[in-house]
Amino acid sequence: MIALASHLKFYLYPQATDMRKSFDGLSGIVTSILSRDPMSGEVYIFLNRRRDRMKLLLWDRNGFWLFYKRLEQGTFQLPAHAGQETALDLPYEELMLILEGIDLTFINGRGQHVQKGRRRNHRRVRVSTRRTLRQALCAPQVRSPRGRRDSRGDASHAPH
Repeated sequence: MIALASHLKFYLYPQATDMRKSFDGLSGIVTSILSRDPMSGEVYIFLNRRRDRMKLLLWDRNGFWLFYKRLEQGTFQLPAHAGQETALDLPYEELMLILEGIDLTFINGRGQHVQKGRRRNHRRVRVSTRRTLRQALCAPQVRSPRGRRDSRGDASHAPH
């Protein structure tokens, strides 16, 4: 099984990309627009105009990998500063939040939960450290007997 490792560098291309492009078309964007080497071992992230499809381009030792994800509902939420740069250096944790459908506007710089109104089709989590972030992403969502979600896997009745 191939997994994206946290030691890799991730670059988001914030402009809309034609999802019909494959290895050569996407590596052409990396070379000509981003002025980077597509065979450097870094991961390049591309989104379509509706932001419901994402492609990740990665060079392995002997060839390209192309990861493709299509959302059935909702859109990928980008960082607020994504439109200001040609290529956005994206931390691994932030990429995992985007892939999981978590809206980044609910998380401020210190990792505290910020609620700015209701959004449909997006999960909200409280993140205080990298460890709790990984636990929030990896823990199964279990419904307690009272109908509340509990990410620890046990059904607790105490108020949070």
